[in-house]
Amino acid sequence: MTQQRFPDQRPNDLPSITRKVRTLMGGLVQSLYVTVGFKNGLPFEISTNTPKRATYERSHAETICGLVSLALQSGVASQAIAAELRGIIDAGAGRAFGSDEEFDEVGDTLADVIAQILEKINNGEIVKQ
Repeated sequence: MTQQRFPDQRPNDLPSITRKVRTLMGGLVQSLYVTVGFKNGLPFEISTNTPKRATYERSHAETICGLVSLALQSGVASQAIAAELRGIIDAGAGRAFGSDEEFDEVGDTLADVIAQILEKINNGEIVKQ
């Protein structure tokens, strides 16, 4: 019988980084902040702010961040998570085209932006705190 694995406990304090991103939410281009918390130098949790008026988008973002955090806390490699999330687009919503120096990452969906951030952490392009 396989033993179940439960997520690691969250410490009271975590070092973190926050990235300003642009993505599509609810068919509109949105500016968001995505925060990555680290434990022992590795990504441990992901959170984001979402527009208060956008309840569907907020619940969608909380679901993505919660599941990514649960996977990280359960020992799933951030490289595997990034590979799974990379390239997820909402074909009906249009595209968040372009690059803007004001933003750290630009992507078509929050999932794609989270993948970009995890990839940059894994490649050393974003310094772990």
